Amino acid sequence: MSTPRSISLYDLMQYDVAKKAILNEDKKTLEAVLYSLGLDTEQPYHIDECNHRPLTKKDNSPWFGGRYNGNERQDREWLMGEHCTWENKVNSIRDPELRSELIMMGNQGSADKAFLDEKAGKSAVNNERNKNN
Repeated sequence: MSTPRSISLYDLMQYDVAKKAILNEDKKTLEAVLYSLGLDTEQPYHIDECNHRPLTKKDNSPWFGGRYNGNERQDREWLMGEHCTWENKVNSIRDPELRSELIMMGNQGSADKAFLDEKAGKSAVNNERNKNN
């Protein structure tokens, strides 16, 4: 399963390396930046012009502009990193029963969402089951 990932052009323009890549139309460098921010550049992605709330905008007001949309990376390095989303970690689990349990637990807000691997995830599920029995 894939997890959607969006990165605002507004946010990218706050960083010199990304800004230079965009202004110089340096696709290789821009893709390296997008990849480092969790966008899977090996899969198709696109740019939408839309209202959205950039992460780095101080007043959190909507901004109309470009936003890169694709899927979040699912390589081991990203999954084990601190910036990977919980949804992506859950979606990357191969065990369908565990994945379903974690999705249900996440919807209920009843489990620690910061597990590191499948073994820790299974342990969290078992602990939650034991609490309810």
